Amino acid sequence: MKLGDLKNQNGFTLIELLVVIFIMVTLTSVFLVNFGSQSGPRSLNVAKNNLVSNLRRMQSHAISSKDSTVSAPAKYYSLTLSSTVGGNNFYGLKTYDSSNVLTDLSTEQLITPVIVKQISVQKSDSTVFYPTFIEVFYSVPFGRVLLSTSGGGASNEKIRDSVITLTLGRTDSTLTTTLVVNGVSGTITP
Repeated sequence: MKLGDLKNQNGFTLIELLVVIFIMVTLTSVFLVNFGSQSGPRSLNVAKNNLVSNLRRMQSHAISSKDSTVSAPAKYYSLTLSSTVGGNNFYGLKTYDSSNVLTDLSTEQLITPVIVKQISVQKSDSTVFYPTFIEVFYSVPFGRVLLSTSGGGASNEKIRDSVITLTLGRTDSTLTTTLVVNGVSGTITP
């Protein structure tokens, strides 16, 4: 074969193939680095959306007067949260009947490594306090938002017309997100 015949052949040279492989490896590594950096905010948003969904589910059960037991009608639906170490990565969904008998509906786990970092409550007189435990009640049939910070269930004194701010964060970074439960209007703002 002559040298001129080699230049006229169709196909790719070794240099062209190496350049294409280098470009593909570079684009793949940039994509993987970018994809990994989004896992922190994504897990926070998923945990927050799950919590908001469960708050709205309890509110919906209260407004629709859904009964949880056969024996007595429901009086409250509630969601309990804690910001103490060891209890800050899960929350409980409960209902109380008209005799204040508790029925656990479920216990939900926050996505690892998301935890409840802080709970703040602004009362109707504008004072703010930071409890380590909170139980958000939705009363049947109107879904009025009440809360208790003592952990004693439905028989304890409840705070009305308050604004609850829940701060979720990751244990492995400083990323946080908040959601607000307005006890006056009943809105849940993610």
